[in-house]
Amino acid sequence: MGLTQRRDEEKQERIALILRAALRLFAEKGYSDCNMQDIAAAARLGKATLYYYFPNKEVLFRYLLREETARFYQLAAEQIANAESAGEAIEQLIHFYIDYFSSHPDLLHLFFPLGRSSPLIIKRDTNWQAEVNELRMPLETRLYALFQSSPIKNPPDQVLKLLWTFLIGISIKMVQDIPMDSIRQEAELFLQMHKEQFISHKDSNHEKNA
Repeated sequence: MGLTQRRDEEKQERIALILRAALRLFAEKGYSDCNMQDIAAAARLGKATLYYYFPNKEVLFRYLLREETARFYQLAAEQIANAESAGEAIEQLIHFYIDYFSSHPDLLHLFFPLGRSSPLIIKRDTNWQAEVNELRMPLETRLYALFQSSPIKNPPDQVLKLLWTFLIGISIKMVQDIPMDSIRQEAELFLQMHKEQFISHKDSNHEKNA
């Protein structure tokens, strides 16, 4: 391993260390009550080292938010990559969503308005909203492709809006520490109630032949 490669790896390791510490503190204390000294101490780094990588708390928060948002949407798109119908993809996406955030509870406070993080400067940032839309594009492109190959009864935009509204509602319940068994039951009920919207003609024929 060359010197340059080793330095690059050490840099990435330090950034990952900082991000883990920042995520934990933002979730525990909230954005407003967390400062750079807290993050440096949690990461066991000198404050000067932290400032070398991130000049201030807002830059660090935005970097963390983008990294985690990009990772989530990439994993979500991969989750439904092999789905054969809109109904199958939506079911897989809902189950993935619940499993992912139940395994990464700190992210709930990072992403959602009722979480302890997410300062207003982020919520009101139209540039950030545009970036989120771009990060979500591969996932929604895949969903639209499935809508076209397995016709749904309602317009795709309407179905997507319904889906995201439901998932945001689930997120709020998770932030409020509603029992996971209750949340999973609600998800199954949602899927059953909206099965007629999500199911394709192909799915219908498959069920009849099963």
